[in-house]
Amino acid sequence: MASGVNAIKSNNNLRDTLSDNDTKALLIVASGMMILAMVVAVMMTKIIPSSARGMIIFVLWLNFGVAAAFAGIGIAFGAFALVAVGVIIAVLNWCYVRSVKRRIPLAVAQLRIAEVANSNNRATYVVAIVFAMLQIFWMAMCSLALLGVISNSTQKSSSAQAQQGGSYSWASALLLLSFYWGIQVSKNVVHTTVAGTVAAFWYQTESLNTTTASLKRTLTTSFGSICFGSLIVAILQTLHELAKTSRKSRGAAACIAECLLSCLESIMEYFNRWAYVYVGVYGYSFMSAGKAVSQLFHQRGFTALINDDLVHIVIRLTAIGVGLICAGFGAVVAELSDAFTFESSTTLLAILGFIIGFSVALTPLAVISSSVATIFVCFAEDPAPFQRSHPELYAALAQGWHSLHPEFIAQAGYWHA
Repeated sequence: MASGVNAIKSNNNLRDTLSDNDTKALLIVASGMMILAMVVAVMMTKIIPSSARGMIIFVLWLNFGVAAAFAGIGIAFGAFALVAVGVIIAVLNWCYVRSVKRRIPLAVAQLRIAEVANSNNRATYVVAIVFAMLQIFWMAMCSLALLGVISNSTQKSSSAQAQQGGSYSWASALLLLSFYWGIQVSKNVVHTTVAGTVAAFWYQTESLNTTTASLKRTLTTSFGSICFGSLIVAILQTLHELAKTSRKSRGAAACIAECLLSCLESIMEYFNRWAYVYVGVYGYSFMSAGKAVSQLFHQRGFTALINDDLVHIVIRLTAIGVGLICAGFGAVVAELSDAFTFESSTTLLAILGFIIGFSVALTPLAVISSSVATIFVCFAEDPAPFQRSHPELYAALAQGWHSLHPEFIAQAGYWHA
């Protein structure tokens, strides 16, 4: 890490671009953007349940409209290939909208319950923010260490490089693995903690301040399961990154390997998301949670996938909105302030604002996403306790499930038309 710090200090191009005053002003504005993004995002968690239906419908039809617009542009310019692609995508989107329309009430009901559960346990947002800061610290440490390895390798003579190139490659790969593993563990700790907190809300009428107990359980008895599952994903991410870097030199084989690893990585990340709900709710080991997830998807897999997609539409749209607010804030500050002397400061601050706003907003919104996954699992596994603890919230949720799986609800006797 010390070598990485020295490499940054010796970078003359960076010092020529930004003066000391520019750097200080940039750090102050970036800090302000982070605070603004967090405040707006937390406020949006209260607004989301009441506007979720409109947001979902808007995005679904927006996708259809964009595809239709592409087809129209193709007709105007005589580009029939573009017309064909636009029409196909528009038709697929139209079919998707028609098929998921009756699933929207279930997603909205779950978002409402997620908001209420986390309103009673605001500490979930604190946990998410703390671990997001730990992720940033971990990223900085790993980046400095990797920069130090690269800096040392470039300073060696050509003969020394030939002898030690293998060791530097191994060091870089292990650092990359450590980086991904740390990020995955941090993210999954938050996810599992939220799952335990929402489960307490599900089973108990009064569930105030249960986040501390859930976090303690996550960092003790469940921590091994979290590290194990996170390591699997981290290994896949590392192999994917190595395949990506070797694509130019090794051609088609590396490209195929990269594609396969990318698919495996996505599948494993999605599998972990549900497995850690079972770890947080029931205290399962990772292997037992995996079996429970397989059973869940065997019974309700399609519903889970569509429900996830609808909820993520709301979360992505909210994060984009927060990003645009921060982008506007950055642009206004650049225009009204004389603190920035570098070129295109307005554009750069607007871009920086969007990146910060979007990224920071995902922290509290991830709490909502984890809560929805937990609510889905709890209802699929054991709906009766929620009927006793929160009958009003249960009614809307059961009605949403009844519209999709009336036989499941009727047989269990949990809802009556």
